[in-house]
Amino acid sequence: EPTATPEPEPTATPEPEPTATPEPEPTATPEPTATPIPEPTATPEPTATPTPIPEPTATPTPLPVSIQICNKKGEDLKAIDNGVYLEGYEGKDIIPVVAYVRNIGTPRLTLTGQIEFDDRFFDVVLKEPSGNKKESSDLVLDKGYYRAFIVMPKKGIPAGSYNTVIRMTAVSDDNRTVTVETTAYYTVKANEKEVITKIKAPASVKGLPNATAKTAEALCLPETVLVGTSKGNKYAASVKWNVDACSYDPAATEAQTFEVTGDVSYPAGITESKVAMVTTIAVNVKAYEPKVPGADSCYITGINSNASYKTKETISFYAVGGGMENSAPRKGDVRYVPKKWNIVNEVPIKQDSNGNYYGSFYMNTAGNYTLTVSFEKMTFNGKEWVKTNDALLTKSVSLHITSSDSDGSSNGTDTNSSTNGSNGSNGASGKTAAKTGDDSPILPFLLVSLMAVLVMGGVIVYRKRDC
Repeated sequence: EPTATPEPEPTATPEPEPTATPEPEPTATPEPTATPIPEPTATPEPTATPTPIPEPTATPTPLPVSIQICNKKGEDLKAIDNGVYLEGYEGKDIIPVVAYVRNIGTPRLTLTGQIEFDDRFFDVVLKEPSGNKKESSDLVLDKGYYRAFIVMPKKGIPAGSYNTVIRMTAVSDDNRTVTVETTAYYTVKANEKEVITKIKAPASVKGLPNATAKTAEALCLPETVLVGTSKGNKYAASVKWNVDACSYDPAATEAQTFEVTGDVSYPAGITESKVAMVTTIAVNVKAYEPKVPGADSCYITGINSNASYKTKETISFYAVGGGMENSAPRKGDVRYVPKKWNIVNEVPIKQDSNGNYYGSFYMNTAGNYTLTVSFEKMTFNGKEWVKTNDALLTKSVSLHITSSDSDGSSNGTDTNSSTNGSNGSNGASGKTAAKTGDDSPILPFLLVSLMAVLVMGGVIVYRKRDC
């Protein structure tokens, strides 16, 4: 058999290993070199130029607030309510409000006469003086004096609400000014029919002085009252007070509380009411405080207790009674009427044609004497003066009598009559003025005087027969 030639084993040719291509190393980009920032050069601060300080100017002391706008009672009026009107109202429907500008501290102020306000919707004018106490008749306001002014809406203003500032200026005597202001306002409603449903009763008036005049103004009765309507509106309605019909008596001295009825007018544009258009107000007047003079109101004048009088010298005096000057007495008033005087015995006091009470006398014996005058207390009962049960009030004055060249033996209590005492004792008599009201027993004194004269006459006749 043929020998088989062996096939040569194939030799594996090794695959060449791929050669790795090295990645190129990245080349580092150099960081940019920082450019140095130059340091800022400091700018020198500007040198401050000194500003001269002016001398302080003396600020004048402002005039203190010494003027006010007030109501009739003296209360500050921060605002003046001119009420509510219905569109279409006329001049006769406008109810003016009276306010007052018053000096409350400065010795004297003079109003400039210029009043600042919005004259498109308001009228503001000074009221003519009425001669009331403390009311100025010009623009000069002494301390405590006032001037009235009137504030009211202009007529024909359409529906809306309106207000204004009212400003007044016054100047003092040292040429400084002071300003006072208030506000006023009113509303005009669209003209829609509405009816009155209630009337608010005004606040009562209390503590009026006794004998206040029986007038609406003196009794401080308000000129208007508030009325409410079916639409919830409130209006100021004028009132006519029936003062004459009230029970008040200005002549009464007792305290009085009474009511005054007034007829309420319809506000403009309203003609119907569901309530009676009347209102009432309660008023109180205090009781009268009687005039009661004190005991020191009675005195003796015309005699000087430090002087000396001569015997036989006529001495006259007057007696002044407290309350005697009261020419219009009221119930409860008191007066002291001089009734009699006494230096040796009681003598009724005289009254001259002028109503002065006086007496005159002379003394025949030197010495110290005391003149005493008695005053009778009387009260006025509302119709006449009547006596009281009080003891007589007495006032005395001392006087010294020295002897004159021709001294007598008796004393006289009137320059027209005298009494003689056989033993030099003091006697008394006097002429009395008509109707002195004195009940002293004058007749016995006259009889004693007459007997003394007859006895003396008998002694003189008997001695003449002895000669």
